[in-house]
Amino acid sequence: ARQRLRDFQQDVDRARFFGSQFTGDQLAFNARQAQKFALAALARYELENRQNLDPPPAHLTEQQVKGWRNNVFELAVILADAEATLAQELPGAERRAGIERALDWLARTEQGGGQKSKAVWLMEAGYLRALGREDDAGQSELAASKVQPSTAWEFFLLAEIERRNNERYAAATILYQQALDIDPEYFLALHFLGVCNLQRVQSLATQ
Repeated sequence: ARQRLRDFQQDVDRARFFGSQFTGDQLAFNARQAQKFALAALARYELENRQNLDPPPAHLTEQQVKGWRNNVFELAVILADAEATLAQELPGAERRAGIERALDWLARTEQGGGQKSKAVWLMEAGYLRALGREDDAGQSELAASKVQPSTAWEFFLLAEIERRNNERYAAATILYQQALDIDPEYFLALHFLGVCNLQRVQSLATQ
């Protein structure tokens, strides 16, 4: 059981790394790698093909259950992001099917009594808008406006939306710093804080 949990965490870390690299020339490769490791992590507990991602394994301690649930939640978001990213290169009906799969993964983040975070609502709004469902997208954005981030990962995910989707590096910098204020050892937040600061310096240099 301990080895399975260690293997699960290793796959989560790999999925997390590739899931933060959805920019640049290797966008599709990174999305596929993130997808591969996220599904591998879920497969450790036979969850990769299940709609219900709960309950957690019975052998875990209370503290481990909390970490396990957070990781499973994050894996669902990574898989949603990977599906939506890969769908961008697909034609018509296949593209819509990919975005629908992304929405399905986001829906799983509500299980176990959880609630969608602000970033997840915003991701959902983007996917719905890509499907032409403007009214539904507006409802998701309204829901997002009523939720405030509280964890380092939620601030990180919001920062990623600003950096990757909107190229608002100043806003992303603030959000990465808020993630680091909660967890000073959050490596990816520290890394992309540096990336955004470099982008801002380069932008000023070209003005």
